[in-house]
Amino acid sequence: MVFIERVNPAHAIVAPGVDAIHDRDFNVKFVETGRYEMDKLIGVYNAMIDHLRNERKLQQEQHYFLEKLVQTAPTGIIMLDP
Repeated sequence: MVFIERVNPAHAIVAPGVDAIHDRDFNVKFVETGRYEMDKLIGVYNAMIDHLRNERKLQQEQHYFLEKLVQTAPTGIIMLDP
């Protein structure tokens, strides 16, 4: 029963982060608790969120650049997939 008691608080702490990822909200980060196991999990989660947020930002910038390029090009553009 000790294991179950230790997992439930972890689940309660992580649940808002899981919901945020499901909603594609990559701004939710957690503050360390002072407990080694939880802090390790929180560190991994926060690093993953930072990576996802950076990837999304890069993808949006590339999309914006391509959209502007297509709008301002005086001629047609051919795109090939390597």
